[in-house]
Amino acid sequence: MKVQTKVATLAAAALLCAGTANAAVQLNIYGASAQGDFWVSEAVPFLKYLGCTTTDPANGDAYNKKIAFNSGSQVKYGFASGSGCDVTKVPGGSIEIRTAGIASLEGPLAVNLNLPLENEADDGCPNAGERRLPKDKTIATGTLASSLGCYKVHVGTSDLDAANINQVAFDNAVPPKQYPLAPAGTDFSSLTADKALVVPFSFVVNKGVTARHCIDTTGARTGAYCTDATQCPSGNTCETTFKTINNLSRLQAVMLFSGQVPTWKYLGEYFGSAAGAQGSAADITTKVCLRVPGSGTHAVLDKMIMSAGDTGWGTSIAAYNDPTGIPSVNYVKTSDDMVTCVNGAAGAVGYLDADKGISATAGPNVVKVNYNGNFPSRTNIRNGVYDYYSIGLLYTNPATLTADDATVYSNLLAFANDPANIPASKQLWWATFGEMQYYRGTDLSFPVYIGAATPATP
Repeated sequence: MKVQTKVATLAAAALLCAGTANAAVQLNIYGASAQGDFWVSEAVPFLKYLGCTTTDPANGDAYNKKIAFNSGSQVKYGFASGSGCDVTKVPGGSIEIRTAGIASLEGPLAVNLNLPLENEADDGCPNAGERRLPKDKTIATGTLASSLGCYKVHVGTSDLDAANINQVAFDNAVPPKQYPLAPAGTDFSSLTADKALVVPFSFVVNKGVTARHCIDTTGARTGAYCTDATQCPSGNTCETTFKTINNLSRLQAVMLFSGQVPTWKYLGEYFGSAAGAQGSAADITTKVCLRVPGSGTHAVLDKMIMSAGDTGWGTSIAAYNDPTGIPSVNYVKTSDDMVTCVNGAAGAVGYLDADKGISATAGPNVVKVNYNGNFPSRTNIRNGVYDYYSIGLLYTNPATLTADDATVYSNLLAFANDPANIPASKQLWWATFGEMQYYRGTDLSFPVYIGAATPATP
């Protein structure tokens, strides 16, 4: 993994990228995986917003595929194009849009003209700020060389401020190797960062993480755990069987992901390894699944949950990969890898984007749980109920953004901030920055009431 900074002059030749000989304006969006998925799904609606028509109505001129790399990681790439666009929004009237969701830190690094950290996917482009993106609509699954070329990144997406993606972790080699970080001294201050999409996160557990719960007279869980009815609110009873948990508190999350919970019974005798008769079930070793540094998902866990905005009220994430330890600590690269990790052991716990789909094939043993008793809905994040979220950023570089680029980007920003443009598949979870009643002024500040610029109901 490379951690050096690539310094380049801003000569015109260094700002041109492969495949741009045609007259179409380009808009290449690169970085956070969640926003990568968003722009893949919203490419055609955005083309319509720009007044464009498409030449392939069946596909809407939007194509996306996942490409698998030698490490096993998969990256989703997208391509869309339109013509006959409103020339006040797209100078020249034609546009090509390329997208990729890699990791949050990669977006700001690209527009900052730094080398990528993930050299497996991106290294080898000749000019600073270029990344490998689809050449055209012929994206073939698993064929990196034939499908991708080097293109200038116009918009770098990130789950949070690039300066806050500063986590460290080490593998289990001897001596241990550090997972990649931004190059020492990398300065992102010359970039422009615009707030756009608000993305909540969820904790996930293996269905084997079970406990006995207090239940009310209707049979509903009250949120309390128990070994007998004396530990439950008056009038409630204690379940006679162990059932998969449906909630984690902040304190439980901090203890789990810092590696302080060797087995689930360290969190109470009411935890057990499987459903069974009344009494104490067998204990189970905890398996902690973590994303590697450079991931915005990992940085959000660190800043929003583990350290409470670097206030010191909390503790550090377990920083050493130790799959055979007790607890087992496992660093993984992607959200798909996270699902695999949690699915693979009865005592596993992890975290991912709340809207992440978990297929019955990849994650039959994985279930999302509430956080502090609350569900990560769009309504809950904008109204001050659920605080495990990030306000995604769109990074641009004023030194490399042309006038035509800036025109298209201003429309992209407006599109992203309109609540009506949240796709149906995301509407339960995602919000726009403008509809937030309560939000953090910065990643490290506590949410406060601001009042929505674009109010939504409820």
